[in-house]
Amino acid sequence: LRRSSSERPDSASAVAGSADGACGPSLASQLTAASAAGILAAFAAMAGPLAARAEGVPSEPPPAPAEMVQAAPRVSGRVTYSRLLEFVGDGSVKRVDLYDLGRTAVATVKVGERTQQLVCDLPGATTGFIEKLQAAKIALEVHTP
Repeated sequence: LRRSSSERPDSASAVAGSADGACGPSLASQLTAASAAGILAAFAAMAGPLAARAEGVPSEPPPAPAEMVQAAPRVSGRVTYSRLLEFVGDGSVKRVDLYDLGRTAVATVKVGERTQQLVCDLPGATTGFIEKLQAAKIALEVHTP
């Protein structure tokens, strides 16, 4: 069975048709959430200052970076990645801070009546983890090195 080129919808009209509700209003929100999670993961992986330069302006050596010392979070213990995901699923995680270019997470977890700061070593790709945090409406902060 063949269609002529005039019978095939072009990609723009197919997208417009799906945007009209054929695929549901959640498609746009799903794409936005997935894109946002990917962007946050990329920021976490390359969290560092970027140099800016303008043409025609003599370049000066960049100033020495000020010694900024981040207050180390008060850590109660360590947690495995799988256990952290269980805490996220249970709704026990209130906040997650990402350090070391997205390789380390410090999660604020409420266990019983106590609130703990738990450190977790994250696997290489954290996009899925960030999507889960966003879906659970957990506060997320990325710290630069």
